[in-house]
Amino acid sequence: ALIEALGRNQGPTKLERCYFDNSVLANVLTGNSRLKSLRLRFCNSRDVGNQEVLVIAGALRENKGLVDLDLGWCRMSDESWGAICDSLKTHSILEVLDLRYVLTEMTSAVITPRVQSLLEMMKVNKSIRTIHLLDRYAEHELYRESVIPFLKSNRLQQRVRAIQKTRPIAY
Repeated sequence: ALIEALGRNQGPTKLERCYFDNSVLANVLTGNSRLKSLRLRFCNSRDVGNQEVLVIAGALRENKGLVDLDLGWCRMSDESWGAICDSLKTHSILEVLDLRYVLTEMTSAVITPRVQSLLEMMKVNKSIRTIHLLDRYAEHELYRESVIPFLKSNRLQQRVRAIQKTRPIAY
């Protein structure tokens, strides 16, 4: 009943760690504009969890409502991480992305390409204002020097537009 309600853009605006078949949930995320906050649970199996993440990534391309997305507590492969970043490039209203509890190796060989994927996403996405990550990611030089400036710009963009509207001359 809950999935059917979400499919009709009805029901709750927030779901936290519900036990769903994520492929079924992905179907209702596509085009949904009612659900604002989503904290997913993924299968503990690495292979199944990655397939679930890929299905959700595909649905996020067409989602119209999420403002807060938590993809924690899964073992995400580089492919899944890249798919999520790629699908969020054009998400027009997502403001908070939580990847804090993505379980992975913490080597530079893993972190660097993932931070690069975040950077490529942020070059296009103008709505994401906050990304929660483990300290090893957040302390990475590429993240600090490249991703953080995009996040700050996105946070200030609304204020700049409000100021521009009050001025008699367009800037």
